[in-house]
Amino acid sequence: MTRQTLEKAELFLQAWKEAGQYGEQAMLAVAFALRNRQRAGWEGGDWLRVIQNCGRLRYNKGPANDVGFPDLRNPVVYRFLTRVDAIYGGSAPDTYTSCTHPIEGVRTGKYWAELDKITDEKFLLSVVRCPGAHPKTSQVGGLTFFA
Repeated sequence: MTRQTLEKAELFLQAWKEAGQYGEQAMLAVAFALRNRQRAGWEGGDWLRVIQNCGRLRYNKGPANDVGFPDLRNPVVYRFLTRVDAIYGGSAPDTYTSCTHPIEGVRTGKYWAELDKITDEKFLLSVVRCPGAHPKTSQVGGLTFFA
């Protein structure tokens, strides 16, 4: 196994834990948000550290859903799995979390939340209620994304 294979596997699993209950598009959006963090140099640009620390500023208390492993026979899970390589490698454009601002250009989502389930006051104040620094970029399934 290579480091890249491990990083892609962790990217797949984290996106699935965060958004699997919302379906394929939401999982893709979370994977793109993690890639946006990696590209922005979070955690020194180290994929594994970005994934490991993705809950550092999280909308709710506690880790992502601990739902075990996905059923790889599930067509939704399988389709998402087949797209992870392109997300990781950068060849897939982020059409899920990004938006274009007329003056500032492209904004990419780096934070996500189920707005009706926010329990972390710091996240609420510093991300959701701070649109100047973290504007809303998109909504995918039950998740809202912020720059």
